[in-house]
Amino acid sequence: MWTRVRHFLTASRAHHVRSPSKPTTCENSQSDFHRSSSTYKLCSSPKECTSPISVAGLLEQISYIGGMVQLQRHVHMAASLHAQVIQQNLPVSVDEVKIRNVLKANNVAFELGYTCFIMDCIFCKHKKAGRKSGGEKMYVNIITGSFVCHQCGRSGSWAQLEDHLSLRRPGAGRKAARLPPAAAEEPPPTPAAVTRLWEAAQPAESLEQTALQPALERLGLRGISADTLRRFEARLTADGGLAVPLRRPDGSLAGLRLLAAAGTERTLPPGLPLPAGAGTVRGRDHAVLTARLVDALAISEKARQPVLALPNGSSSLPPELLPHLERFQRLTLWFPDDVVSWYAVRVFARKLAERRCFTVRPSSEHGPPLQALQAGVSLTRALEAAAPLYHNAITTFSALRQHVFEEISNANQVAGVQWKRFPALNRLLRGHRRGELTVVSGPTGAGKTTFISEYSLDLCMQGVNTLWGSFEINNTRLAKVMLHQLANCALDKHIDRFDQAADEFEKLPMWFMTFHGQQSIPHVLDAMSHAAYVHDIGHVVLDNLQFMMGAGERGMDRFFEQDAVISRFRRFATMKNCHVTLVIHPRKERSDEELGLASVFGGARATQEADNVLIMQVLRTGDTQRKYIQVLKNRFSGDLGPMPLHFNKDSLSFVVKRKKRVSESEPPAKDHPESRGSDSTVRQRVKPAAATQTRQTAAAPEPPGEDPAPE
Repeated sequence: MWTRVRHFLTASRAHHVRSPSKPTTCENSQSDFHRSSSTYKLCSSPKECTSPISVAGLLEQISYIGGMVQLQRHVHMAASLHAQVIQQNLPVSVDEVKIRNVLKANNVAFELGYTCFIMDCIFCKHKKAGRKSGGEKMYVNIITGSFVCHQCGRSGSWAQLEDHLSLRRPGAGRKAARLPPAAAEEPPPTPAAVTRLWEAAQPAESLEQTALQPALERLGLRGISADTLRRFEARLTADGGLAVPLRRPDGSLAGLRLLAAAGTERTLPPGLPLPAGAGTVRGRDHAVLTARLVDALAISEKARQPVLALPNGSSSLPPELLPHLERFQRLTLWFPDDVVSWYAVRVFARKLAERRCFTVRPSSEHGPPLQALQAGVSLTRALEAAAPLYHNAITTFSALRQHVFEEISNANQVAGVQWKRFPALNRLLRGHRRGELTVVSGPTGAGKTTFISEYSLDLCMQGVNTLWGSFEINNTRLAKVMLHQLANCALDKHIDRFDQAADEFEKLPMWFMTFHGQQSIPHVLDAMSHAAYVHDIGHVVLDNLQFMMGAGERGMDRFFEQDAVISRFRRFATMKNCHVTLVIHPRKERSDEELGLASVFGGARATQEADNVLIMQVLRTGDTQRKYIQVLKNRFSGDLGPMPLHFNKDSLSFVVKRKKRVSESEPPAKDHPESRGSDSTVRQRVKPAAATQTRQTAAAPEPPGEDPAPE
């Protein structure tokens, strides 16, 4: 009978009861189930059992509770640094076919838009009274299933919408407790800080020209007129900045986009997913999207085009913004010409539907819109020359010609984001690019995790949205290492610097998965897909493959299983245009031999699928040891070689060890010192590695039940 109870709990999505002899607490419902001889007790308080009921009664209660208990579907903040964490049990995607079938089964009329299913809102009260205003449309995201209605303010997850649709069927049972909350009759209150700042600011059009122009000069807005500021409802703040309102669909004030005198932009309150410039796109079916407010002002000034400044710039495109952009049949993206924006254009276009997206490509003739405006470039002509981002097939060179020209003329952007802490990697790998797979290996205890944490931190500090999956060490220890590397000091000796370093770390676009130890690969891929869509992740770090896979399935060849997993990660990197860094332990080999491509554990698929292979080598001479990163594969440029390292115990940081010069007056060598190694011993030991790559030694695999020792 207990098995039947357990099956009911699983089928109804309640928490699984692990043992019939111990109470199990439900985190969501705060209830305990107890077994006592032939009866079970359902307790509303975990302190003591009351109200014993029969098994039949318990099953009835479970059936009802199953419709009430909701699995956690949100992102936790890490306890120590409040870092963003991807929850393990987060349902990251909903099948588009399932959404379509559920809507059809419930007789809901809908149309498929660019990013959402569009249908009449099933919550709007005035709809029942027959007073349609035409604005009561509900948008259901194709990927996540989340819904929103801008008329009544209802929003929620796909599970909530599915539950409500099931209650509308004839003969449905009692109401579930998972319905989204009723929308308030009045719009949500505007934060007090926003209201105070907005009311104290002075409308720009009310200033005389003699007072307005010096203020715009200080903001770097030379060439912007008062008429453009009026279209954006811009006001000048008391500290000399510029404030543009962010309004809800009903026109009420929700927040502000602020431009400081230093040229920095921010949103108040932070994270508000509303664009600036909504007043310029009313009644229009096309719009220009910019990453900065100043560029939106420039386009509105000269081209007089409907333009919106995205809330998070080129960092990310929040899914909550997609319903606001659904009505536009054409979207032109004009972003700055830096590397992060270069990749963001392609990522955003995929999320917005590539078939309606065009881009103004960077060239030597013009830069970002404001810079082009001040240089006298015609913004109208630049927008007319915007190129499409979508094509069905490429069959001739003429279709490829423009893409080839862009790769040649924009070599720095194509090469990717440059490392600041590891300049030798820029010489070898040229940069960090989306859509690639990097395999990192090295002896146990050599410091692979420590190096990869700093490797990824360097990129994250430059705006690369990063997702960490640490299957070997917990997130607290990983965050501690990265915090030391960020602070560049021993925080236990300088505890007064912790708050400053932690505040800086919180601002980084970094997320952590809560997985640890062996996990289901489809579950991991689902979490990665969710992060890539919602947070526009550009770099995923997985440390490491052996801990993630565990002992593997019985009866399945371990190498075959690993090859299949690597192929799935390779496909993810390509399809999601996301760089995946995968740590793999090496085979068990002699400690006095260098590692090569054949040393990576598993079959040949790992090094064949990878675009880059980095091996951490450890050179031991007597009581001392030297470490260096050796690039054994580089599909982008083909450059191979070593990068000597030196470990700083205070900051837990690997820094490039620079070669000492004989005298201060001696000029530096022509080649970068980091690229040649720290001494002749390293150079001598690098040469056999090339021969090691060609040796396909049949090293004995690890026993299936043995886990590698943690670093």
